[in-house]
Amino acid sequence: ESAVSVWVGFDTPRPVTNLTIREQDGNAVLSWSAPTTGINGAKLDPSKLTYTIVRNDETTAAEGISGTTFTDTEFASTTSQVFMYYGVKAVYGDCESEFVLSDYVILGPDNAVPFAESFANQSLGNTPWALSRVQGSSTGWNLTNAGVHPDVTAQDNDSGFASFNSFEMQNPTVVRLTSPKIDLFSAQHPVLSFWLHQSANDAT
Repeated sequence: ESAVSVWVGFDTPRPVTNLTIREQDGNAVLSWSAPTTGINGAKLDPSKLTYTIVRNDETTAAEGISGTTFTDTEFASTTSQVFMYYGVKAVYGDCESEFVLSDYVILGPDNAVPFAESFANQSLGNTPWALSRVQGSSTGWNLTNAGVHPDVTAQDNDSGFASFNSFEMQNPTVVRLTSPKIDLFSAQHPVLSFWLHQSANDAT
């Protein structure tokens, strides 16, 4: 006795691949590769594929588009910087893939120099700052008014600084803290300076 199973109807598309994001002229530009098969192995007709794009604030940027690129012009005229990433899903008939999340971009005008951030009173004077996990599962960074291991307070006595608590992190942990955009083209010889307090027992 033998049996053969076949899939009839629209197959659920696999997620998009090679999703990239970049900023161009103040807009977020997304591109991706279309799925070619469904989760049950059926070949997809590319002419019947559309895509839905959702912003990280859960608003829909686009739906029903047939191409594999999209430019979000929503923030082209914003006067402040905006942290954005996107989810893209494929739609095939009444079947939908899982969302794939993009990396992030920061949209909006650059901050002029001189630029300063002291995290006074454990808050952000400039936004947005972004955290990116490079290695490990912890975020590591936080804003505080006092640190432990070692005991430390803000060097300028404004009750705030950014702290990376490596004492409780699994090794290795690498987390990138990225500032808002800064216009360095208007500066002839830009210099970055910052205060750092690090335990002498863990100077690595």
